[in-house]
Amino acid sequence: MKKFVVMIVAAISALISEKSAADGVDNPASCELVGETAAMVMQARQWGVPLSDVMSIIDPDDMPFAYSFAIIAYELPRYSSDYHREKAVFEFGDWVQLQCFKSRQ
Repeated sequence: MKKFVVMIVAAISALISEKSAADGVDNPASCELVGETAAMVMQARQWGVPLSDVMSIIDPDDMPFAYSFAIIAYELPRYSSDYHREKAVFEFGDWVQLQCFKSRQ
């Protein structure tokens, strides 16, 4: 399961990179993708995927935002109950998406 999450994060990260290059970073869809990627990183965090596994698929030069929010996600607590894990995933993805939109003002 952990490898599956890492593969999904890699795939979404690649999509963000391609979408940002094709549409420009001002496209609202890119903030949505950033939020989705952040949620997947937090899901990996909550499932116990090591930070090094997540960081190995993020190129800080190509996706500095993903690198930053991965670090933030791993500074936050890992929960033991499914309810709190799901809540952490949702709230973190939403928070990162909010930061993306705020940065465009």
